[in-house]
Amino acid sequence: MTSKGKPRRDIDTPAYKAARLEFLQRNDVCHWCRRAKATTIDHVIEVDRGIDPMDQSNWVGACHKCNARRGAEYLAKKRAGQIKNRTVNTGIAQVEPRPCAHCGIPFRPDWRDAQRGRGKHCSVACWQNACADRRIDIIKRFNCSVCGQAVEQQKSVTEAQLQKEQEPARQTCGGPKCQEAYNAAHARDKYRQQNPDVKPRKSKHPYRDWETDRKSTRLNSSHRL
Repeated sequence: MTSKGKPRRDIDTPAYKAARLEFLQRNDVCHWCRRAKATTIDHVIEVDRGIDPMDQSNWVGACHKCNARRGAEYLAKKRAGQIKNRTVNTGIAQVEPRPCAHCGIPFRPDWRDAQRGRGKHCSVACWQNACADRRIDIIKRFNCSVCGQAVEQQKSVTEAQLQKEQEPARQTCGGPKCQEAYNAAHARDKYRQQNPDVKPRKSKHPYRDWETDRKSTRLNSSHRL
């Protein structure tokens, strides 16, 4: 078998099959478990290492289960070696140690996290503690996109949520009629975006201008004591 589990052409021949049948008649017990009947030929030294596949001194009789287990172990070790060589040779595993953003203990982050701009905390516990500590109390003031009423909201958010809160967005005062109008207008815009050829018609659920909503949104923040 090859490293991908496909039959090799140089051993899938009538001569090889005849020699294998004769060998299994003389060695009918599995060489590895010593219990099951030998139904396959197992090469002690793998064929893809350059060994002659017809060399019977490298043959042992094996059951299908033992042969498959040894083949899977060999493929796993081979794949692990390829990954190790690739990471060492290309340098993607060479990440310099850095202090944890929460506890300050130096650690070496995973190279995949480092490439994505992550890898700032040495453990999940430090990350959870850091998220719990960095909550910010904000007061958000904006005008309703439907009725224009001034709204003031107070909430506690994380640093990641703070950036999202600062982005301009159409918001409502929370009233049932305003929320219904907002949902209808949002569905209308989505439909028009998906069907640009449809002639627009006047909607019974208008909302205020986007630039007006963006300019009227103000955010005051203060760190929690």
